[in-house]
Parts: sequence; structure tokens; C-alpha cells
Amino acid sequence: MTDCRTFTVRLDAKEARRVEFVARVGELSVNDVFRQALQIYIDHKKADPEFMARVQETLAADAAIASQLQPAAAGGEKAAGTGGA
Repeated sequence: MTDCRTFTVRLDAKEARRVEFVARVGELSVNDVFRQALQIYIDHKKADPEFMARVQETLAADAAIASQLQPAAAGGEKAAGTGGA
């Protein structure tokens, strides 16, 4: 992993002990436990039709916003939603 990002996770003492225990028993680092858990969570979300529908809605909304930020088309037209008062 050459391109890494660091995240901070806050756990109460009981949760932290459980994660550390699972890591010890599984002969893993705590970091690996979180990585594996996140992969399972992401796979679960990808299999959830409602979540994936929201993904598509979010992507469409972002595309609409991005298209509004594009420079004016050739011929001097301004992008929709731009212009002065």
C-alpha cells in the first residue's frame, strides 16, 4: 500500500477491548481487523438494492452539478443557471 490515508476511529473501552481480542485471537493487527470489517461492510452495501439506488441518485445529482460548472459552450452561450442579475 503505497498510497494510504489515515482515519481515526473512536471506540469506547469495551469496544476497543473486543477489537483487540479479536485481533489477538485471529493473529492479526487491529488495523487488519478494521480493514477486513470495512471490506465486509462495503460488500454488504454493494449487495443492498436500496443503497445502490441511492448511489445512482447521488452520482446523477453530482453529474448535474458538475455540468453546471462547465465553461460556456462554444458560440458564446452561458451554462444553465449562470448569468448576472
